[in-house]
Order: sequence, then structure tokens, then C-alpha cells
Amino acid sequence: MQGSNPPQIPANEFLTLRRTLSYLSAVIISICFSIYLPQSPFHLQVLARPLSDYPRYSDASELTHIPKAFRMDYMKMEGSFKVFVYPHKTTVCDKTRKIDGKYGSEGFFYQNLDQSRFLTKDPDKANLFLIPTSCHSLPAEGRSVDERAIAVQHFVNSLISEYPYWKRTLGADHFFITCADIHVTSSERIWNLMKNSIRVACSPSYNTEYVPHKDVSLPQSVQPFNVSVSKIMPPVDAFITPTTQPVTLPADKYNTRSRYR
Repeated sequence: MQGSNPPQIPANEFLTLRRTLSYLSAVIISICFSIYLPQSPFHLQVLARPLSDYPRYSDASELTHIPKAFRMDYMKMEGSFKVFVYPHKTTVCDKTRKIDGKYGSEGFFYQNLDQSRFLTKDPDKANLFLIPTSCHSLPAEGRSVDERAIAVQHFVNSLISEYPYWKRTLGADHFFITCADIHVTSSERIWNLMKNSIRVACSPSYNTEYVPHKDVSLPQSVQPFNVSVSKIMPPVDAFITPTTQPVTLPADKYNTRSRYR
């Protein structure tokens, strides 16, 4: 008996989803700038420069094919683009916690999205739907990695059956974030999530199927190395006391036949 082919998305919806994906990339870039640049010396140097030193959109024509069309389209995106976050029944994400480690980038993403104008509570106005998988995959006492992955799988399946938004595009206008190994493990269990939805990966180097034409990379947050926290100290003999005396090498160590004189 021949297996039935999965339903296909109409071509006009593919064009809309392609534009939506480009909008998501712009949103992620803007959120990344708000996360990283304010903490960097480069950002402080940029803020010190007068605005007259920066080119206007019309002066940066080499960045886009049609600068005027890009400017109008981007301004429209900033005013109309909306993201709806699915509600979750767990209190893990509602608790105030320190954002660091392998969950740092994802935590900053949720925090900045929650404070941005892109978030909407009305799903009918949303262009994209965010599945908060981390709310079910964060470390919990007494739960193994496999148990947390199963919890994420059940959570996503419950959203598909409870809400009608997934069925409209087979999840092509949905996205989720994978910033840790548990997210990769749990997402592999949901084949339609990996196949159709947009994956915002903190690193595309995982041994998983990263699809360049639909997935987006999210830069990881790198914390400064702190010896007092890590408790890792180099051996004592690793520190070499500098000497003020010049070092004299014996003449017989040189090759007199060398072409360098």
C-alpha cells in the first residue's frame, strides 16, 4: 500500500514565508545588537562619534540593490512585524533567574523580545509564532535529559492539537530556539518541527540538520573568564619572570650559509 504524501504549502504562501523569514532575521539582528553592543568598548566608541560621521541610507547604496525600496520595506517591517509567544503551563520561565551559561543567549532573546514592540498578545496579528521550548527543557531536579526532551515533545504536540495556527502553514511560520544540547535532543524527536519550522540556533555546528535556507543563527553570549569563579589556576611554573638583561645567543647556533645576513 502506497503511503500518502504530506500536504504541500501553496506557492503564494511560500513567498510570504520567505519575506517573513527575512523579517525574523532583521529582528534577531536588532535584538543581538541590543544584547551585545551596549556591553562592548566598541559600542562606547561608536556612541562618542557624532551622527554626521555616519552615512545616510541614500549614501549606502552599495548595501542593497534598491536602497529606497529597502528603507521603505524595513520601516514597514518595524511598524507591523509581530511575534506571538505560545502560552506555557510551567512556571520555570516566570521565575527570576540569572541569565548566563549555555542558556544565556536564549534568556537574553526572550527578555529583549518581551520588552520590544515586536511582541503581541493577539495571535491574529502575528507574523510569526514562537514556541518556548526552553520552558520545558530547563534543568529540573530529578529529571534526566531524556525526560526533559520527552516533556518538550509533549508540549509541542499539545500546541499543535490545541491551537489552529500550526495547521495553517504546517508550522512554516513558527520558530524555536536551540541554544543547548537538550534543545537539539528534544527537537530531533519532532520531525515536523525540524522539517518545516524555523530554527534559531545559537550555533550551526551541532551534529544536526541545519538548513541554511530556513534556519537562522543566533550569536552565543560569551562571558568573560573569571578565575575566582572557575577555580582554575595555571601551574606556578607557567609564570615566567621577565628579565631586564639582554639574551646573548652563541654564534655557533647560526647558519653562516643562510641567505639572510
